[in-house]
Amino acid sequence: MSSAYPSSKRAEGVRNNGGHARPTLIFLHIPKAAGSTFSSILEARFEPKRTFIFRDPPADLERLKALPAAERELLQLITGHLHYGVHEHLSQPFEYITILRDPIERMISHYCYVLRKPDHHLHQTVTSGKMSLKQYVLGKLSTELDNGQVRMISGCGRRVPHGACSREWLDLAKHNLQNHFSLVGLTERFDETLLLVARKFGWKDAFYVSQNVTEQRPRRHEFSADVIEAIEEVSQLDRELYAFAQQLFRTHVRRLSGPLFKLKLARFKARNSKHARKQRRELKKIAA
Repeated sequence: MSSAYPSSKRAEGVRNNGGHARPTLIFLHIPKAAGSTFSSILEARFEPKRTFIFRDPPADLERLKALPAAERELLQLITGHLHYGVHEHLSQPFEYITILRDPIERMISHYCYVLRKPDHHLHQTVTSGKMSLKQYVLGKLSTELDNGQVRMISGCGRRVPHGACSREWLDLAKHNLQNHFSLVGLTERFDETLLLVARKFGWKDAFYVSQNVTEQRPRRHEFSADVIEAIEEVSQLDRELYAFAQQLFRTHVRRLSGPLFKLKLARFKARNSKHARKQRRELKKIAA
């Protein structure tokens, strides 16, 4: 595989300021936590032949393991709906990053996403049963709805049955975030997360257009208290993990933001808004 990168942006992705190759970057993409948008930003900066994308986690893990060791060593980006532990199949240095989301907001978004996606594995069950959000939350339909963020970051994934995700896994997830993730971002503070990532990796810019957004979904305040309580009940460990991630994020901001961060953030938001409008206009022209 060629070591030449076709654009300066891709070169930015794999080189640090000293010009040396970075560790392999592993982005643990939590569903409905702005991961699609962030993945699109990452993938634009890495050579496709050196990028491995998880779309079907069990099958893709086997595909990764089946790659010749020399090919795995050349990977610069591994991204997708993967669980912590992928690094066990790498021989080269690596670093994890991820973005967490408020569990209540994530569950509402997940439900609305399933409703509008006929190809989602839960769509038929939810629509044929005309399930409400509360029924969806309490229906034990999938382990991904049972403290799914703890499951992915601890690495227990689907191995632990629904309802059996314990505080032991929460503690492991906290340990992993604190000790094995070089940066932990938040969906609710996405632009700040992106600026921190850009600063960490030396990117000149990080403009984006939001991807895979659940349009016109109901907001938290539109649901009754018993629905929110049901989400809180099944997301207790995720809620604690999110609070811990918020603490880590504040630490990242203090360490990486530097002087004038608020000014840079305001400038970035304004410039990115213009960039997004321009991209949407160009897409409309192409579609027409």
